Amino acid sequence: MQPNYDTQSFEHIRLVEGGKPYFNLLRQLIASSNKLIHLQLYRFDDDQTGQTIQSELIRAANRGVTIKIVIDGYGSSDVSEEFINTFKSNGIEISYFSPIRFNLKFRIGRRLHHKFIVIDGYKSLIGGVNIADKYHGSPTEPPWLDFAIYLEGKNSERLNLFAENILSKRIDLKAGRVLDLEVSKEDVRFLENDIIRRNLQIRRSYYEAIYHAKQSITIVAAYFVPRYRLLKLLFNAAERGVEVKLVLPSVSDTYLYEMTVKHFYSRLLRHKIRIFEYKPAVLHAKVAVIDNKWSTIGSYNLNDLSDLLSTELNVEVRNIKFAKYLSQRIQNVIDRDTTEVEASAYLKASLFNKIRWRLYYRIYIYSMQLLRFITSKERRNFLE
Repeated sequence: MQPNYDTQSFEHIRLVEGGKPYFNLLRQLIASSNKLIHLQLYRFDDDQTGQTIQSELIRAANRGVTIKIVIDGYGSSDVSEEFINTFKSNGIEISYFSPIRFNLKFRIGRRLHHKFIVIDGYKSLIGGVNIADKYHGSPTEPPWLDFAIYLEGKNSERLNLFAENILSKRIDLKAGRVLDLEVSKEDVRFLENDIIRRNLQIRRSYYEAIYHAKQSITIVAAYFVPRYRLLKLLFNAAERGVEVKLVLPSVSDTYLYEMTVKHFYSRLLRHKIRIFEYKPAVLHAKVAVIDNKWSTIGSYNLNDLSDLLSTELNVEVRNIKFAKYLSQRIQNVIDRDTTEVEASAYLKASLFNKIRWRLYYRIYIYSMQLLRFITSKERRNFLE
């Protein structure tokens, strides 16, 4: 049984692992709703998992629950019109965030990448899990590795406000500035990343936590393409004796990333940073634990796409019991489902491989520059 933890900010918090545990809880939350559901996420696929969640939402709507859904215009662009109309015909409000429409200035909108549901302003579930079969898994295919956090308490009303701001074409998460981790008393916070609104709370939170690390840093990263500042912080931590572990994909759903990340391996390994590659399925998680007292869970990836082009939402938790439990679960994944990268394979890599990895890295950088150029810089949202 997953333990619940009481905090100052919420009555209960709980780690939720992806796959069946996540979707079982999601169905239970929808079934328990009485007044209002906000659901916002990148992908909502028209497959068996999507249809199951759709049916649960329709049942809630039929008993009088107000339901408002926002999905990303690119991530969910291949969803059928019939699937969308089924929501609308049952009284469910559903909108696309920044649908792909190239105007004469050749601009597209930023991406809505966060994934959360908030029930009646009291129960919320936030993480990196989209609604699709590959996140649920099947008897023959394991689910993509991911995590979420369940929160119960009146402070979930903050998430309602965030959701309404998206719908009203404003983004203004009232989380306050990122405080010094050593003195802040708020133990659970919603943090946003949206560079167009000059708001990089999640990135600053990561950097500050790594800067203060004294014993251990464990990062599980689906798409790890770090900026120089982050690399330098990790190198400095390792040099002062902090144990740094990275859990990264062995196989990615994006081949460009799969090659790009290897460009960093030799430098990481040279600084005694341990790298573990996850084997059973695609790794999609974005979580970190530092010194067994600070943790973060959400949609934010440690790369330029999350920093420069997307809206992201993470939950930062400073609770020793919760952090220790998350650390234990990650260690179980490392022990059971990963292979540690041998330093010699990259420190003594052939010139061909070094050139190949650097080439993919340059392609990635140029792609990010192009995407940043064509992304609209307007601060309002585009909803359809």
